[in-house]
Parts: sequence; C-alpha cells; structure tokens
Amino acid sequence: MSTTYGAAPPVTGGRPGPARPAGRDRGGRRRAAAVIGTLLVLVGLGAWFLLRPADAVPAPDAGAMRPVEPLPPITAGSPVEQRFVAAADEMSALYASIGTFAGSVSCSLDVSLVAGADLTGAAAPLAHRQLECADIPDSELFPVLTFDPVPDSAGRPFVLQIVRTDSPGGPDGPVLWAASQEPAGWNAWQGGADLPASGFVRPEYEVGTRTIDQVPLLLDRVPEYGAAWSQPAALLAVVGLLGAAVAAVPGLRSPRALMILVCVAALLRGLLWSALIPPFLAMDEPAHFANAQHLAETGELPGEPDNPNAYSSEVKYLQDRVGAGLDKGARPDYTESSREETDAVAAQLPADDGGGGPAAGYPPVYYAGAALFYRLAPEGLVDEVLWSRLFSVLLGVGAAAATMVLGRRLFPQRSWAQATFALAVVLQPMLAHQLSVTNNDAWVILCGALALLLALDLTRRARAPWRSLAAGALVGAALLGKPFGIAVVVPLAVGWIIGKARGRAPWRWWAADAGLVAVGVAATYGTWLATAAALDLRPQVIPRTATGPPDLGDFADAMRGEEFEKAIDVWGEQLWGSFGWLVVSVPRPVATSIFVALAVVGAAVLLWLLVLAVRGTWGRLGARRLALPAGGARHAGAGRTTARAGDRARGPIRSGSAAGAAPAPVGTDAAIAVCAAMVAGAALALYGSAWVYYVSTGRFDLIQGRYALLAVPAVLALPGLLATRAAGRPGAAAVVNTVLAAGTLVLSVWAVFAVLEAFYG
Repeated sequence: MSTTYGAAPPVTGGRPGPARPAGRDRGGRRRAAAVIGTLLVLVGLGAWFLLRPADAVPAPDAGAMRPVEPLPPITAGSPVEQRFVAAADEMSALYASIGTFAGSVSCSLDVSLVAGADLTGAAAPLAHRQLECADIPDSELFPVLTFDPVPDSAGRPFVLQIVRTDSPGGPDGPVLWAASQEPAGWNAWQGGADLPASGFVRPEYEVGTRTIDQVPLLLDRVPEYGAAWSQPAALLAVVGLLGAAVAAVPGLRSPRALMILVCVAALLRGLLWSALIPPFLAMDEPAHFANAQHLAETGELPGEPDNPNAYSSEVKYLQDRVGAGLDKGARPDYTESSREETDAVAAQLPADDGGGGPAAGYPPVYYAGAALFYRLAPEGLVDEVLWSRLFSVLLGVGAAAATMVLGRRLFPQRSWAQATFALAVVLQPMLAHQLSVTNNDAWVILCGALALLLALDLTRRARAPWRSLAAGALVGAALLGKPFGIAVVVPLAVGWIIGKARGRAPWRWWAADAGLVAVGVAATYGTWLATAAALDLRPQVIPRTATGPPDLGDFADAMRGEEFEKAIDVWGEQLWGSFGWLVVSVPRPVATSIFVALAVVGAAVLLWLLVLAVRGTWGRLGARRLALPAGGARHAGAGRTTARAGDRARGPIRSGSAAGAAPAPVGTDAAIAVCAAMVAGAALALYGSAWVYYVSTGRFDLIQGRYALLAVPAVLALPGLLATRAAGRPGAAAVVNTVLAAGTLVLSVWAVFAVLEAFYG
C-alpha cells in the first residue's frame, strides 16, 4: 500500500520541519475532533440534567421515619387523617406509603391537604387529588400530592386526609402504612379516635426550581454517611477527572496509553459510585459486609455451626439507621449529629457476634480482600463499610484492564473500536454499581472478563496444556465467587473445542488437556469444598417447600411474563440499571428498548449460525478473519482489506506452541462463537438455578439480571463483531461500538443524577 506525503509547510523563519504523512495528519485531526466532541457531549449532558426542573426534597431528618406495619383499612365512612408540622418553607409535595396487597385491591381514593391541626372544621383544602388503586405502587413511598409551594409553611401544622370513595369499604380495603412516631406525637386519626401509630407521610420542600439549585444541598448530604473521597472538593475532583479521562480515551492510539487511561477511568468510576450509594443501601450489601466483618474481626470463616446470629449487633444497628431493606424510599438521617451518633452507638455494640448470614456459605476468597480493607478503615462502622467497598473498586480496575486487552483481541484492526468498546463496558451503569459496593458479584465479573480472554486464546491452539490448566483454575475461581460463576464453563469449552478442531488435534491431546482442566478445578474449587467439609461449614441449601410437582410450562410463562414483562425486568432493567436497594431503575421505555435490542442481537447470532450450517464451514470455525496488511497489527486502523480476502488465506493448524508454529489468529467467527457462548452460559446459569429453586420451593423469584453481569463485555462485543462479519470491513465495528459507547455514556450520566436525587435530593 502506497503512502502519500504532503508538501512541506511554507518557511516563515527557521528551518522547515520534516514532512508528515497526510494520513497521519488526518488521523490526528479526527482524534482531536473526537476528544472535543466527547467533551461537548459530556458538558451538554451535564448541563441538560442540571437545568432540568427539580423535584422537591425531604427534610434532613426524613430518613428517621420508617414504615413498620399497616394501619386499619381506609373506608368510605371514616377517612384516615395524619397531622404533621412542616419542617421548612416552600412545602410542595407529600409522599406516603399505601398498601394495595400487590395490586389486588380495586378502589378509588380522595386525597387532600388541609392547613391546621383541627379536624373538626371545614377548611378548604390546599391541594386535592383522586387516586385509583391500580395506579398506586404497592407499599412504596410515592407522591400522593404535589402542589404549588406554600411559602410560609415552616412550623405550621397540616393534615393529610385520605378517604375511599368507591364503596363502603371493608377489611380488604387499602391501608396507609404506619411509621415511627412523629416528633409532635400525633398518631393517625380515624373515626373520631387515634390509631395505634402515625402514618408514613413525608412532606417535601422546594429548593430552587432546577437541579442546579439543589447541588449545594446534595454536596452537603453526600459526606454525612460518606468517606474521605465523599467530601465536596474530592467528589467534584473525581467527577472532573473521570469526565476528562472518558473524553481523552478516543484520542489515543497507543495501546499502553489506552490501557492506563481506561484503568484510571475505572478507578474514578468506582470511587464516584462508592461515594454515592449510602452504606447498606446497595444490593445485598449487609449480607456480604457481614461476611467480611466476621472474617476481619474473628479471623474465622463464617458459616460455622457455632455462629448463631446472621448479623453482628453493629450491622443490625446500621441497617436500622439507614432503613436498609425496609422501604424503597429508605435513606439515612442527614441531620448534623446523625453520623456521629451512629458511629458512637455502633462502637458500643459487638462486631463479632454474627457469622451466620445469607452469604455465610460463600467461599472466602472475595471476603478476604474486603476484610483487608475493613481493617484499613480509619475509624467507625460507616468508614468500615465504605472502605470495604474499595476491594470491589480494585477488582473493577482489573476487569477494565482485561476488557481493554479483550478489545484488542476482538477488534485488532481498529484502535478506535477497541477504545469505544472498553468505554462502553466501563460506563455500563449496573457494572459501575456492582463494582463499587461490597458484593461478591465483583469477583465473578472479573472472572468473566478473564474467561473471555482465555477462551479466545484457546481457539488459536490445538494443544494448550498450560492454558487448559488455567481454564480449569479459572472455572474454580469463578465458583469461589458464587455459583453463577459456572457460566464461564460454556465460553471456555467452546474456545477449547474450536482450537482442538481447527488444529485437528489427536485424541491424546484432547484427553491430556481435559485432564489438566479437571486438575485446575480441583486445585481451586475442590480445595474449598474439602476445607468446608473438614471445618463443617454451613453450606448453602435451597429450602424444600414445594407442595406439588413442577410444571415446565408454568416455569416458562413465569420467566417470560405477560408481554415479556418478566424478561424485560431481567435483561432490560436489572442487567442495565437497578441501583441501590431497588430504589432507582432505568425508565421502563429504556428497559424495553434495551431488551428489544438484545433480542435483535440474539436473532442475528442465530442467523449467523444458520449461515455457517448452510455453508458447511463448521470445521473451519474461527479461521475466518479480516486480513491485515503488513504492520496492521502493530498500527491498528491501517488495514482496509475485506473479510472475503482473508477467507482465502485460511487453513488448518496442527498445533500452537507444541509444534513450534505460530498460533493461528483469532477469527471473527471464533470471536462471535465465544462471545455468544458467554451470553448463553449466563442465561443457562440464571434459568438453570431458577428451575432448581422452583422445583424445590415452587417459587419463581430467585433470579436477578445482575447475576449475568459477567457477560456484559460479550453482550457489548457481539453487535460490532456481527457488523464486521456482515459488512466485511473492520470499520463497521468502530461505528457500532461508538454508538454503544455513546448510549452507555448517556445512561451512565443519567444514573449518577438519578442516584443523587433518590438518596440525597
């Protein structure tokens, strides 16, 4: 391929500089434009979110109120009233928690707000609304009334009135949830008498008209239950550096520089998210932290028969303080003395009287790392929780490094495709959440990225003794995280088989390498099983409560849901964004769109398999690749040769290192096969475990989409690989990966603002 050089620049003084290749100049300009464009997109997204109309915010002590039990049913003849005193001026919304028994109650409610605490008068309501029970989220905190701000509301008494208007009511009517006692001592009132407790009613107040007006308040609240990196100056620095790193990634070509920058972005992402999620309001964090705390405090493995309590007294106290698991609207108390009181009370409680929690049966490999950071925490229980998260943050950096290497293997001819692929993975919001909290999902996510890398390498070698041993060890390592790690078996097996078949390996190579896989599993997970048996550790068991035989049709219907609602929950919402203690989820239209896009990618994979079958190219799977010109692998992006030209150069290999020949390249078809196998493995692990659980308990509520996060790199790689395969040009992947990176960038920025508003606004 010829290279065109531009003319020397005019001499205006001094010696003229050397001529530069015109192609290099154009590439530099394109990358500079990409950096500037990404910065403008980030600034635009930030400005759009900051200038949005803002919702009202609760008072600092709103987190002290908790739902405890339902009050008597709301009836037509006797409205339920709750008196309260506004804590600030500009009251503009009332939130409440109303139970409709999973939506089974059909009713209409009349909701109104009256000024003053005297219920005997007939004052005109300040706000009024008709509610249908079908529109009420069951037992969740939601806005029952929004109204124009009341400018002088601070210190004034008000009454929320709720009455049923559709029938005389009865024992099956809707209920207002009771909460902890109001400061004024006012219980809810019905039929001329006080009810046993106050209703769970939360006033909210307008702080400015746009989100930017609330930023000072948000930055003041984040550090109340945060760590050193949660302070306003540190948090703003992390946000600024993360934005700069994300913008700079598309402007780099050097593999080393890209690797460093992607890892820095992953580190900053982890610090940001670990600061934004209050302690114990992340997915299952109390259970996983309790495991790490027991290991750190006692030096003993949780799950032993003499661990009578699930959680330590410290953990149970902090759970109560932040409302973990009690309500989707839970948040800590952000008053000035709350953090100090929390740490002071926790310091007087035992930290080593747990050890039998839900995570006690998991192997200790992840928890040992979390326990180390627990011991490094400066002081106080809150710091111990937040510092324990740093182990997940570091695992996230490792997963980002593996993703960058994975991008080089999958898209070897376009550094742009590699960079945008890595960015799409690093910015995926649910990955960001799980790689910044105390949860062994982080370990399994790292194992998933490493499994993809090793599986791709196995496709290139007919004989791979050390890699076979490593594959077995990696399977064991994933299982040392949690059982869903078994998903890595499928891509590793597919890569192993492709390599053997392409190299026409003799049967003794198959047998020898298979034995080494078994040795690897035995050396890792087998060692843990033997240790657990010797120490009589409490294993994880599934309760047997099913009352009838399992029905495969019922199971399939439940996993799909009406109009695919359950499938959208798992693959559109939970896999892409269900943050905190189920507090914030991606909007339903976004979740549905993601699910449809995934279904299209799945259909494209099936079409690719059909083409392979029709053409009879199974035996050469993986040899098909895009050909590189000389030096193309070194300088990604130089090649323009089509896949069809590369097909003519394919051929079988006998062996990799064993025969002294250079290993075959990773083919486009092999890459598609391995990535599709990873997604299939995750789906099999999810639905296989759900079936076992259903058979044992008769219930369908085990799986969550986040258990498939180890397959996210494969999910995001498949569209670019399929586009490359269909178009026959490496540039197709660059275009597709850019679109994916842009989409995850938008979703990630939205998620940060949504989490801020949910927990602090």
